[in-house]
Amino acid sequence: MAIAKMQKVSLVTAPNNKEKLLYTLQTMQNIEVSDLSLKITGDDLTFNNNYQNQNDYQVLYERGREVLKFLSQYQAKGSLKEKITAKRPEMTMDQLHESVDDSAALALIEQVEALRQKRNDIQDQRQHVEDEQTAIAKWRALTLDPQTLTSLDLFQVRLGTIPNDENRVHFNQLKASEHVAVEEIFSDENEIGVAVVALPEHKDEVQAALSENYFSEVDFAYSQTPEASFQKLEQERKQFIDDEKQVVNQLKDLQASKATIQLAVEEFFNRSQRANAAKLSYDNQHLSLFSGWVEEAQVGELQSVLENTFDSQEVAVILEETTEAEVNAEEVPIKLHNNGIVAPFEMITEMFSLPNYREKDPTNWVAIFYMLFFAMMMGDFGYGALLC
Repeated sequence: MAIAKMQKVSLVTAPNNKEKLLYTLQTMQNIEVSDLSLKITGDDLTFNNNYQNQNDYQVLYERGREVLKFLSQYQAKGSLKEKITAKRPEMTMDQLHESVDDSAALALIEQVEALRQKRNDIQDQRQHVEDEQTAIAKWRALTLDPQTLTSLDLFQVRLGTIPNDENRVHFNQLKASEHVAVEEIFSDENEIGVAVVALPEHKDEVQAALSENYFSEVDFAYSQTPEASFQKLEQERKQFIDDEKQVVNQLKDLQASKATIQLAVEEFFNRSQRANAAKLSYDNQHLSLFSGWVEEAQVGELQSVLENTFDSQEVAVILEETTEAEVNAEEVPIKLHNNGIVAPFEMITEMFSLPNYREKDPTNWVAIFYMLFFAMMMGDFGYGALLC
C-alpha cells in the first residue's frame, strides 16, 4: 500500500556478454534500463546507437501481428463458452526461445502475406471486370458489333449517350435533325443510349447537332457484340470468384499454423525489446555499461541470478544512491504495491497520473471513493428502474 523503494544499479560486462546479460535481465522482468546517452559523456565511451541484429525483429513482430489479425478473419467461430474458457499457453522465456523456429515462422508469415496479396489482387481484378460489365450492360440490346458499325464506309455511325429528362428534350431535338438518323438503344432516368447514323458529307452539321444536345460518345474496346462481351466478362468474373475461394480455403487450412506464428510473434517482440535496451548502453572495445532501476527488495535476487549465470569476473554490479535531482527530474520509475483488493484500482491511478517518488500512493483513497460512487450510481439505477 505504498510506492516501492527503488535501487539504482549499474551493470558492467564485456561486449561479447551483452546479449546474454540482456536476455537474463529480461527473463527476470524486474529491471528498467535507463538511457545513458542523456547522462554520460566521455571520449572513451560511445553511445551504442548501431546495435545490429540479423533481422529487424520489431518489423518481424509487426508483420506477425498483422498476419495473425488477418488470419483471424477466417477462423471458425466458436461458442461463447469456448472463448471465455480458452487460455493462452504458459511457458518460460527459455521454453519460448527454444520452441520457436525462426525460418519456419518466417516462411509461414511470408506465405500468409503472399495469399493476402493474391486475394487483394483477385478482388481488384474482379472489381475491374464488374465495372466493365456495369458499363456494357446498358448496351446489351445492341445486336451488332460496335467496332463494325463505326468502321462502315458509306455511313458514319456513332454510339453514345445524351441527357434524359421527363420530356426527352435532347432526344427529340436530335431525332428531328435533318441529316441524322437516331436509334434508341437504352434509356434510364439519367441518360439515353443512342446510335447516330449519318452520311459522311454531313459531318459538320451532324457534329453541331450532337454538341447542341450534349452527346457523349462511347468507345467500345471489344470486338464482339455487347451481349457476347458481357458474357465473356461474366466468365472472367466467375473464374475470379473461384480463384478467391481457393485462396480462402488455403487461409482456412493455415489456421492450424496460427500457434506457431503466435509463439514467433512473442519471441520477436522479446528480441526487439532486447535490441532496444542494447541501444541504451555505452560501449568501448572492452566494456559495455548499463544503468537501470530495480526494486530494493529484489536487489538480492538480481545479484543471485547474475552470480549463477555468469562467472564472477564477467559481470560487475554497482549499487548507487538515488539523488534528489533524479527524484525531482522524475527519473525514478514508480511502482505501486497494494493488496489484492486495492491493486485492481491502480489502473485508475495510472490513468490520471502516478505520484512522485517521495509522495504517497493515493490508490487506497481512489478505491474507496470509486466503490462509493459506483454504489451511488447503482442506487440511482435501481431507483430509476422502480420508477419505470
